[in-house]
Amino acid sequence: MARKSGVIVLDLQGDFTTLKNWWLAVEGTDQVRLVTESLSKKDYPIYVTQDWHPADHVSFKKQLGI
Repeated sequence: MARKSGVIVLDLQGDFTTLKNWWLAVEGTDQVRLVTESLSKKDYPIYVTQDWHPADHVSFKKQLGI
């Protein structure tokens, strides 16, 4: 039986990429997005997860006073 590889993408959010120069941008994240898109076009299964925080988490604007 042939094995096929897949990709698990953990919490890749647009505001973490440098694509639009967001304040949370992390260097190199655009490459992750490009590689993921390339693999999906080659029929690799892509599994995407989403980070979760409770409503009162410090990362939300309301808690930062923004």
